[in-house]
Amino acid sequence: MANIQRSSNIELLRIVSMLLIVLHHYCVNSGFTEVIDMKNITGNTLLIQFMAFGGKVGVNVFLLISGYFMIEGERKYEKIYKLIFQVLFYSLIISFLLYYWGGYYFSLKQILQIIPFVFTLPVDFIASYLLVYLLSPIINKCLKSLSRTEFTFLLLILLLYFVIADTFFLQHTWNYFGWAFTCYCVGAYIRMYNIDKIKLPWSLFALISLLTIWLSILVVDYVGVKYHFEGWTYMLSDANKLPVFAMAVFLFLYFKNMHIGYNRLINIVAASSLGVLIIHANSDVMRQWLWKDFLRNTDYFTSSYLWLHMCLSVVAIYSICTFIDVLRIKYLEKPLFKRLFKKKCDI
Repeated sequence: MANIQRSSNIELLRIVSMLLIVLHHYCVNSGFTEVIDMKNITGNTLLIQFMAFGGKVGVNVFLLISGYFMIEGERKYEKIYKLIFQVLFYSLIISFLLYYWGGYYFSLKQILQIIPFVFTLPVDFIASYLLVYLLSPIINKCLKSLSRTEFTFLLLILLLYFVIADTFFLQHTWNYFGWAFTCYCVGAYIRMYNIDKIKLPWSLFALISLLTIWLSILVVDYVGVKYHFEGWTYMLSDANKLPVFAMAVFLFLYFKNMHIGYNRLINIVAASSLGVLIIHANSDVMRQWLWKDFLRNTDYFTSSYLWLHMCLSVVAIYSICTFIDVLRIKYLEKPLFKRLFKKKCDI
């Protein structure tokens, strides 16, 4: 019997989410936040501010996808090995190239951070993602043992702590691992209780969330600065801010209900989405080289071509990183793991 080819809607969502993450890094990792003058708001200032929302939304989407599919799935150690290999491979190669060919200096802390999942746990998405994945069988067993009322109460407490307290009461409750667990639970809840089957204008809700983020920026730009509050990134600074979290959930629900059929190209590109993140945001030194020294983003802050530089840079980075990771998967990962797991089976 032929294999059933599932719709590529979620794979398309992975691509969109990673593009948003790259765009976010363009805006916040390149020095723009240092050169923005809150007393002189220009069109380019608003462009940078408005396009900076995507990174945290994208991270939330990836975590929601994991919870949605893993609650009824099973942990595959091959996936864990591949992720660790991918991170180590790029960390070592990129660090080597930046040090020996680029002449960039690495502190002891930065050298230790080349070893993933050990020295980057408090603030690293990949490390937190891996930990939740490793714990997923236990998490799933616990969540499935709860009644719907109990599960709802659990989510209510988690969201009150991470989202409401942080967004409205100035309590810094952000923690990557705790938040990764929370998003995993939300994705699982959507799957277990068929929330994605509810027919609502999810795209409109996502747009409203985005407009709320933009409105908060304008309020700070034109009102908050008069009261010595210049934190225009407040509503998008962390993934647990309410508008950011809401937008991620609504985007996920919109794409989950999208029917585009199977698309092989989308699936190939989406398979390298994490690779795009691991390559272009590999380390602080990589961010320095990419955004500040190579692309020289801030040189375009007063230019009328900032929008063009932004678009070309984001598309180019995504395309080049995807191309690199596709080659790595085809010529290194697949042959290597095919051989490793074949030997394992032979034993």
